[in-house]
This record gives sequence, C-alpha cells and structure tokens, in this order.
Amino acid sequence: MDLLRVLRERLRCYVRCRCVHAMYCEVARVRKLTVLGRCDLLDGASLADICHELERVLSTEHSGGEDSE
Repeated sequence: MDLLRVLRERLRCYVRCRCVHAMYCEVARVRKLTVLGRCDLLDGASLADICHELERVLSTEHSGGEDSE
C-alpha cells in the first residue's frame, strides 16, 4: 500500500469537506508515528515527504486544478 497515495486521497477529501481538524489529525498521527520511530509503518515515507504532499494537495485544491498523474 502506497502511504502517500492514501494520504493524498484523505487530504483531498478533507479539503473538499473543509474538514481542517481531521486533516490536521491525520498529519499529527503520521508525525506521532515518525516521532515514535515507527517509520516502518510509513512504508519508507519521511515526514518531509508527507509535509510536501500536504502542501502540494492543498495548493492543487486551492488552485482548483487536478494534478496530472
């Protein structure tokens, strides 16, 4: 399972629903796993990767466009 792909879909859903609290909870959950040293649960994705993905999804959603993948 690709963690970043799952995270991207969750973040898109949260942004569409304006569910900022849930979005921050998701990021906090990932950060907690990283801080606890449980990077094995992140499938090799670093916190920097995840934060970059969060910023990318937010900028894409706010611009009204879809990313090309």
